[in-house]
Amino acid sequence: ADVVSRDEFEVVRELAANARREQEALAKTVATLEQRIAALEGGAPKAPTKTAPKTRAKAAPRTAAKRPASAKARSTAKKAATARKDNKAD
Repeated sequence: ADVVSRDEFEVVRELAANARREQEALAKTVATLEQRIAALEGGAPKAPTKTAPKTRAKAAPRTAAKRPASAKARSTAKKAATARKDNKAD
């Protein structure tokens, strides 16, 4: 069966939360820069761009992808798997 371990699930969930926070910060930065550009051009500041409504992400199903997408995620997942193996050996 294609079942993701709890550790791998937690790693991917944390990566998704980090990506969400980074995207929200970047959206604020873009809105600020757009306002500054409008002010420099002499126009009235534009309203901040609309962002997607904030919704709480649902937990991924236990049959989620086996392999995280980024190199950092793979490294983190590999470390978690190694730690699990070390714990089982004890």
